[in-house]
Amino acid sequence: MNFKYKLLIFVIIFVIIVISIFIYNKMINKSKRIILNKIVSAKKNIIIQNNTLNLATTNKGLGWTLSLWIYIEDWTYNYNIDKYIIKWHNCNIWLSKNTNNLNISIPIFNSISRESITYTKLLLQKWNHILVVLDNRNIDLWVNGELFHSKYLSNVPYLIHNNMKIVPNGGFSGLIKNIVFFSYPIPYISFLNKNNIKKLSNK
Repeated sequence: MNFKYKLLIFVIIFVIIVISIFIYNKMINKSKRIILNKIVSAKKNIIIQNNTLNLATTNKGLGWTLSLWIYIEDWTYNYNIDKYIIKWHNCNIWLSKNTNNLNISIPIFNSISRESITYTKLLLQKWNHILVVLDNRNIDLWVNGELFHSKYLSNVPYLIHNNMKIVPNGGFSGLIKNIVFFSYPIPYISFLNKNNIKKLSNK
C-alpha cells in the first residue's frame, strides 16, 4: 500500500469523523433547552411551559436529560417539609424534610407508585451538580461527577406533557443555576467533562 493510498484513506476517515461530530452536535443543540442560565434564589418559584420542553414521542423512544446546579445554605428553612427542586409529572426532584438527602422519582405505566432513587449526604454550602438521564427503562443519577445509581425501571416511564415547576412552595434555602433540559438521553461523556464537574463542585 503506497503513501498516497494511505493518505487518501486517512483523509476519508477524518472527514467521516468530522461530519459525524457535526451532525451529533447539531442534534444535541436542536434538542437542548436552557431553562436557567444564571444564579437565582432557590426560594423563587419558576414555571416552564410544557410546549417549550419538546418531549420525545413514544415512537422515538422515551427519554430526556436534565442537568442543574444547586447550592444549599442550610436545612433550617422549611424544616420538616419536603423541599422541591423540580416538580414535574415526569420527574420529581426534592430534598428530604430534615436530612441532606436528594430524592428522584419517576412515574411508570400501570402503577400508582413511582420508582425512586435517594442520594444521601449532599454537600452543604458548596455547589452540587445533579444530572438525571432517562433512557427508556433506564435512569441514571449522577451527582458531582460520579454515577451514584443506574436503575432499571419495573415498567416503561409514563411521560406527560405538563409544566415544569422549579423550586415551588418556597423551595429551599440556597441558590440554583444552569438548568439545562435535553429532549432525549445524552451520553454522559458527551455532556460535560467529569474532571470539570469535580473542580466546580469543590468551589
